[in-house]
Amino acid sequence: MKVIVISEFYDLKEDKLRKVGETFEVSNARFDEIVKKGGEWVEELATEPEGEEADKNPTVEEMETVQEAGAKETKEVEKAAEEKPEIEDAKAEEVDNKAKKNTTAKAGAKNDGGRTKKA
Repeated sequence: MKVIVISEFYDLKEDKLRKVGETFEVSNARFDEIVKKGGEWVEELATEPEGEEADKNPTVEEMETVQEAGAKETKEVEKAAEEKPEIEDAKAEEVDNKAKKNTTAKAGAKNDGGRTKKA
């Protein structure tokens, strides 16, 4: 197994000073011995799986799937961007209509000699 040094120590079997961050290979028995004698001087490093799982390069199918997803997202964003002005136009029209109603109501209040109730 491969281990990493987390606390500097002198490896008597290898006659070597092991510094923090150093990695080296040990047997399971040697790992147990180091931990038993010194405590937490080393930690086991996670090993990468061998074979097909170790291949980190995506397959053509995986890349195509990612590209398709990206293209779909791009289309959705473009569609939303195209619809946004229509939404903004509708909101602006609604605001204009409210303003016209308020203006008309105020004009009516002025013309009715002050008979309109005010809340």
